[in-house]
Amino acid sequence: MLSIRLSPDGLSFCVYNRDTNCVIALFHRDVLSIDADFRLRKLQDVYKDVQLLNAQYSATRLFFCVPDRTTVVPDACFKPELAAIYHNIAFPSVPDSSVLHAYVTWMNSYAIFDLHTPTLNFLQKQHPSAVYGHDLLATFDGALADRPWLKATILRNYVIITALHQSAFYNSFYYETDDDLLYYILGVAKNQELPHTRIVLSGAVNARSGICRLLKRYFVQVEIADCQWVDQFADIRQLPDARFVNLFNSLICE
Repeated sequence: MLSIRLSPDGLSFCVYNRDTNCVIALFHRDVLSIDADFRLRKLQDVYKDVQLLNAQYSATRLFFCVPDRTTVVPDACFKPELAAIYHNIAFPSVPDSSVLHAYVTWMNSYAIFDLHTPTLNFLQKQHPSAVYGHDLLATFDGALADRPWLKATILRNYVIITALHQSAFYNSFYYETDDDLLYYILGVAKNQELPHTRIVLSGAVNARSGICRLLKRYFVQVEIADCQWVDQFADIRQLPDARFVNLFNSLICE
């Protein structure tokens, strides 16, 4: 099975062999660019260079992380034919974009997001039978079953904050410094009435990161996300980077 995650930090993918219960490949490359057409060309170059992406698989999953272009609508209010309207209420429309939606089980909501249409067309051509999902679905795993918790997924210039207490919470913020990150996390914790919650960090972060040290001044339980499913994969005992946690979680998302 091939699982791909496309985020502002780049393209990541892993190949999982169900018969041997092993992850046999793990890959990441930066395709970051402000210009969507140039970003597409960089993505196409990856597909030319990495033959594993062009192989045949029993199943392919594509997960999209779109922090600055995602809104969430509760299941009870959602109508598929109105997805583009929901999105246009939250964000100004941009040319050459397609609006998609994906159900997020742990939130009982739909993530509605848009993608650069030529990029979407390219991916659909490369993976015509792929299942599409939003990265929010892979945010939650069994290790977060005990609420309350707050999770910050740290990308290069965005932080995605999710929380689960009395209800599910999602928002994303642009940041430049660790102080910015601290401000947003503290603000969400206060807004969601989570003063003593468990803080989980994933993405481009490790235990020595400045934001980890800052948060420990305010919260007792601050940890770097790990994937509870890694022990099932015979050849990987420890994730090389917390940025791959959601990618690995996507292997077991339903």
